[in-house]
Amino acid sequence: MSGRILKFEEIGDEFARLLICTVPLLITGLASLCFVVVLRRKLLSKKIGKDIGHPKIDYLGAKVKPGSIAFLKFVLLLILFSVSPMKDGAGDDGIRSAACLLVG
Repeated sequence: MSGRILKFEEIGDEFARLLICTVPLLITGLASLCFVVVLRRKLLSKKIGKDIGHPKIDYLGAKVKPGSIAFLKFVLLLILFSVSPMKDGAGDDGIRSAACLLVG
């Protein structure tokens, strides 16, 4: 088997196919969560505006925060619109729904 590429169709065991598809995604997801934890710790260890003598930065941050939360809710809604129709068996309905939501 040296130098030969293994084709997905040649794998007879269904569980092995599932592992081949799932493990790289799982590793990537865990790595991204670790990345978020490290960045969050670094960010929370920094001083805020009032600690460095610039309280206006805190005021501006308070103005930006509701908009960023609204954007994250929109992204979550977009993801739900994309995933929900895929469970019903139609592979492209979620993408169409998300595009309509984004454009409309």
